[in-house]
Amino acid sequence: VFWRDHYLWLQDRGYLLRARYAPGWTTTWRNHLQFVSRAPKLTNFQFEFLADATRVSDGSVVLIKKSEALNHEAPVLHEDRIFRKFSSEPLNSDPKNHCIRMVEILPVPDDSNNLIVMPFYYDWYLIPFLTIGEAVEFFSQIIEASPRVFE
Repeated sequence: VFWRDHYLWLQDRGYLLRARYAPGWTTTWRNHLQFVSRAPKLTNFQFEFLADATRVSDGSVVLIKKSEALNHEAPVLHEDRIFRKFSSEPLNSDPKNHCIRMVEILPVPDDSNNLIVMPFYYDWYLIPFLTIGEAVEFFSQIIEASPRVFE
């Protein structure tokens, strides 16, 4: 519901969500009750705070994450601060910084949420390590970056 309600707002900001979030979109199987009764549940509520989109300016695929305020009376968006910290200088140009850089943060006009826009990457576990060296390098980079989160 959130993504559908903000489809046009995001489009005005240069991001095009999947067509199923567009106003007026209807399912192709609406009149096929037999198919619907057998169809798997299409929504994964575990990830309802994520949406992929296309950045209109260059056609690149981005991931948009809804970041909820920790306290609605005084919205301190902890996750937003972490993204800003690692995407700003001097950490942005630090070769030990292996964090995903944010593209931008969009404050949602009708609530206390922000949307964090970042490049779309594959989940690390979907691409198998081909050598032990790749696995060692991957975990070395995670360990190398971990202390900076708590500075």
